[in-house]
Amino acid sequence: MNKQSTSFLSRWRHHFNKNKAVAMSIDRAILTSSHVDELISATRGFSGKEIYQVMILLQEKLNSSSSGCIDFRTFWDVIQRKVKDHQHFQTKLGEHELIDSENDVEFV
Repeated sequence: MNKQSTSFLSRWRHHFNKNKAVAMSIDRAILTSSHVDELISATRGFSGKEIYQVMILLQEKLNSSSSGCIDFRTFWDVIQRKVKDHQHFQTKLGEHELIDSENDVEFV
């Protein structure tokens, strides 16, 4: 996000929330190399749409935070939620493919 849009977002939040403008940030504990490796591993196989949904959820958490900061626990709660959604979708997709393969008609 560029400086101008960040500035606009802070002013907008201040206007509607009547709070002091807050500089948004992410807890530095999230950005350690081991946590980034865990994040990469957890989201392996995610589609672009799923990654987009993760980012939207994180942005919502950031915007709703009174401190303007996402803490480690909130960050991982979002990631774990989306990983469960992904696994559920993959399970349903696998069941659907099984049903389709049983109903395939072979033409001779």
